Amino acid sequence: MAKEFFLEIGTEEIPSRFIAPALEKMKELFAALLASGRIASAGEIRTYGTPRRLILHASELDERQQDLSKEVVGPPKKVAFDAEGRPTKAALVFAEKNRVPVEALSLKSTDKGEYLTARVEEKGMDTAAWLQQVLSRYILSIPFPKTMRWRTRTSASRGPSTGSSRSSAGASWNSSWTASRAATSRAATGS
Repeated sequence: MAKEFFLEIGTEEIPSRFIAPALEKMKELFAALLASGRIASAGEIRTYGTPRRLILHASELDERQQDLSKEVVGPPKKVAFDAEGRPTKAALVFAEKNRVPVEALSLKSTDKGEYLTARVEEKGMDTAAWLQQVLSRYILSIPFPKTMRWRTRTSASRGPSTGSSRSSAGASWNSSWTASRAATSRAATGS
């Protein structure tokens, strides 16, 4: 089931000429963020802004990341197995690294010879939990033409201010956003 997502970022006073480019970049960066996180968005992503607020609204985000199934190529067969066909340390380490039993490994023929492969299944996370992990970086990645120095840290000029970002995505996600707001506030201030 899809959920609605709002992100409101309170800011220092933003010059009007900075708002439109920041909003366009917010939309572009958020779409790329969703794609990289395997989060489907059936609805439109919209942005709004005032001199003291930047707002992003995604009308329909999936509740979970899409599951991922990928084939990982490992060492060549001649390195992965000894003369008697038993797995070597290379095969054992490859299996352990990919969290699969050695028996689940398979061989794949390529132009360069036979290689060991592993089928890795990654279950998608809850979208709210995933957003908690990435929103701070997302907010700090929004570019502004000028930056200011606050103490010894650099932050976006007229960008996110302390404790001022809010997100919500429906009643069932609201409790998850509390930690996100705190993390965002710490990231915005560099503390």
